[in-house]
Amino acid sequence: MKAILSEELESYRVQEGLAYARINAIYSKKEEVVSALTKLQAPITALCALQTLDISMRDIQITSKEWELLHALIDFFEIFKRISEKVQADGYPTLNYCVPYYLRLMDKIKKMKKTMKHISIDEACTAAFNKLDDYFSLATSQRSSHSTVATICDPRFNFSIFNFYLLESFYNISKERARAQFAACYNKYKAQDNDIRAEEIDAMHNEDENIPREVDSEDEMFKHRKPILQEVEWRRWLNELGVDKPNTNVLKYWQAKQY
Repeated sequence: MKAILSEELESYRVQEGLAYARINAIYSKKEEVVSALTKLQAPITALCALQTLDISMRDIQITSKEWELLHALIDFFEIFKRISEKVQADGYPTLNYCVPYYLRLMDKIKKMKKTMKHISIDEACTAAFNKLDDYFSLATSQRSSHSTVATICDPRFNFSIFNFYLLESFYNISKERARAQFAACYNKYKAQDNDIRAEEIDAMHNEDENIPREVDSEDEMFKHRKPILQEVEWRRWLNELGVDKPNTNVLKYWQAKQY
């Protein structure tokens, strides 16, 4: 299952990178500002409460509830920080991370929404989840299967990543589409592989015709034969045990894999 880079794929990778770049641009700067502000909570509170030069400052003093909201904002922004930075890296493949990180982000936002007491953060969680769901739908649409295929080909994720995060029944369509995209990709390259093998066999037959043969040879008895009924390779891969090492080099894994 070897993929061939194309302009379409490269364009798609750029689009995915831009999606995460937008996420990073939206949240990283705001997180820096809010984080810097909360670190100054004690001196800001003391200054507003004790200074006498401008009494009106007390009217705009940040209340304890507002400080709580700012700290909650930091927790909210922190969800996006690490993931968006990792997906924008250029020192290792990132296409296989796009779908898992969309799923992880949505999962973390759902969990935060369940425990969040601030209405503003709850609304922010809803808006962020809806936007990420849109990105996820685009990344796994019928016209864009690159991320899905790359994710399933990653032995650390495979198809189990979809089952882990997409528990609700209304995601069954998304999971079946992912399975179908992987099967279609396999069939496409398997057909090309069959054509290459057919040409090799034809070439071998042409060479064999020039070699004298024994009239009553027993060679056919010792030829290796595969089972008549054999499960399709892509189905076997979906049932393969995953690799639990996050730092696994996927390219080296496939180079060494005898599947």
